[in-house]
Amino acid sequence: MEIPFESLRPITDDWEEWDAELARRRIFWDSLATKDWFRERGYTLYDREFPESQTTVPALPFEDSQEANHPYAVHALDMSFGEVPLRATDWDSGKVLFAQDSQSRHVAIKIVKDDGDEYRVLQFLQQQPHKILRSHCLIPALDMGWKCDAASFHEILDLVRAMLKGLSFLHKHNICHRDVKPANMLANHFSDDTDANFDTRMQLRLHGQLKYAMFDFDFSIMFPPTIDRALCRLPYQKSWEAAWIRPYDTSQGEFDYDPFAFDVGTLGFVLIHSFRERIRYAPLLAPLLDRMTTHRLQERFTAEQALRYLEEAYAEITEDELSKEMEPEPMPICEDSRDLWVDVPPHLAARWSSHRQPALPLRQKFLRWLCRYPTMQHLVLLARWTFYQLTTYPARFCRCYGTHSM
Repeated sequence: MEIPFESLRPITDDWEEWDAELARRRIFWDSLATKDWFRERGYTLYDREFPESQTTVPALPFEDSQEANHPYAVHALDMSFGEVPLRATDWDSGKVLFAQDSQSRHVAIKIVKDDGDEYRVLQFLQQQPHKILRSHCLIPALDMGWKCDAASFHEILDLVRAMLKGLSFLHKHNICHRDVKPANMLANHFSDDTDANFDTRMQLRLHGQLKYAMFDFDFSIMFPPTIDRALCRLPYQKSWEAAWIRPYDTSQGEFDYDPFAFDVGTLGFVLIHSFRERIRYAPLLAPLLDRMTTHRLQERFTAEQALRYLEEAYAEITEDELSKEMEPEPMPICEDSRDLWVDVPPHLAARWSSHRQPALPLRQKFLRWLCRYPTMQHLVLLARWTFYQLTTYPARFCRCYGTHSM
């Protein structure tokens, strides 16, 4: 089947142009040819709730409940308003539609380029044993949203551990995700898009039955397995392509960056934005998140190191601490000047002091301020690139000369 649009969203600031593009994509999904093509392969696409809507509803009858048999999700008929259950919405991509398979189970279908890294990553994951994917928290699409409404320390750690497991597995196989964000963190439960209470999800979480996973690889890059991860670099522009929550690895005029360290830093900042106000209940998050986001890149945790640290710290926590209920969470704080350690007990702060990142040097503060202006950023970048070329030229010349001499 020919897809009449690119899988990635075109870069445009013209919202009218993008609305027109979304309309073209809706026409593709709603055409009889598309519906018949998927039906022949065992999938019945959701129907659009009303013309020009981004919301779709199941086309076939379905059970009131469904067990969470991996990789399928449990669903609930919880609704905040309306009479049609299990409405699902793809707000701004036009490349995802929901469907039911031959057993009326609910699935998400996404358009993927067959010659890109996302397709290669998905092929690689498809070849892995089901047990491996489940244990490393990598899974097909389950839910198009993530609600960080954990009620206990244990629930927070479950989510953090799942994300680190997924990222560690990807990095181990030289895959950098490059789009770590809440919308790409999934749960094995879904309900109507208007349900704001998530009562079923809260019960699943309370009984340890809510599972999390990482997905969406449209910005991912899969490096050859023989390449040393520590040597992998990408041009600085690629650090701006995806997630809006990201570390400052390219904010000082850097001309390239480490995508694996960037993934870890991005996940760290996502967790900070989500759980900053919960550190008083989960103090071990302070050293973990500080080491995941430190500006000293040589000291930043790898995904594997972060997971190992969490597992070791987890073993020392008492059952009472894990199950202690937390007060309702205020809106996440998105300030960059936050102090993660302000709510950490003094004896723990002293114990974990080696994980506390130092203050940002004045030089880096000045460069960040300077690089806020596009012209200055370009000049700083050019200066750093020129300096790098000059200082590394002797080594590069010797390597080249030695190779030819042999």
